[in-house]
Amino acid sequence: MTARRRENWTTTDSEREMLKWTQSNSSSGPQLDPIVRETQETLSENMWFFLDNIAERCLRYNAALKNVAAHNPNNVLTAEEMKHATDIDEAPFLKIRLRRFVQVGQAGDDNEEPSTTKTNEGDAETVVVGKESKTIDTAANEEESDEESDDDSDTYDAIDDVPVSFPKSESLLDQMKHLKLAGTELVTVFEGICDWLQLCIPDIMVDDNDSVDVMQSVLEATSAHSEAVESTVNFLREFLDDRADLEIDTIKFPHSSSLRRQMLINDLDAWSEVERGWRTLVRCSLIIHTLLAKNMRKLLNPRNSSRSAASAIYQ
Repeated sequence: MTARRRENWTTTDSEREMLKWTQSNSSSGPQLDPIVRETQETLSENMWFFLDNIAERCLRYNAALKNVAAHNPNNVLTAEEMKHATDIDEAPFLKIRLRRFVQVGQAGDDNEEPSTTKTNEGDAETVVVGKESKTIDTAANEEESDEESDDDSDTYDAIDDVPVSFPKSESLLDQMKHLKLAGTELVTVFEGICDWLQLCIPDIMVDDNDSVDVMQSVLEATSAHSEAVESTVNFLREFLDDRADLEIDTIKFPHSSSLRRQMLINDLDAWSEVERGWRTLVRCSLIIHTLLAKNMRKLLNPRNSSRSAASAIYQ
């Protein structure tokens, strides 16, 4: 941290103000532990690095945003192409084979291939499973008796293969992982700024707490924006949870095209969320940078101003 760099953020004599602030706090109260001072210096260096490199950070975020926008199906596909993208038959899928099982009656030869037919006897429909035939009324009565009994001797046999398809999402997951790494790093920066502010808050006085109120306002704003970025980071876990639930439902109901279409729609929404996440990172970085730059003199020397917090912050 150089004097030239600090002068970019304080109008005059920033080094002297910092020294006087440190001396006044040391003489007016108990001496700080060396580990506390070392932590303050480390957090201060990290904060100045954030302030000095805001342009590079925003350029990096904007480049990632353009990359996502270039691959987002919501942006690159026309209305007709979007219609085909949500068409289950034409969308690319990763297919697996699932064995579908049906319940087989215990009557008849176990080695005989099970067959299921339907015939009509009067007004009642007859369901034939294997060699055993029974009317719907009889089957309903037997189901009621089976529910009351504890007999779990029903047998199951595989009769065919049902293909289960899941839309590919490798590209989307790569974009979301990149966003998570950048968001986690920015949350760490904001948390460090909050820690630095809390360590720098001076003693509360009876009639001179305006600057302390400014520090508290900056602290609350930084914490709020940190939570906004953190919610963006947590989106990846929420997306994977929703995707897992849909895949489980698809395995249970492999013939349901609505479930697979819902997965495609969720993927399209996730692309938009990734774009919104990068914009959130840019917005929060610029807001916190501006807030710190405009109030840096009060943050460095909170006892050297009589202006109120309401008139000082965001000016």
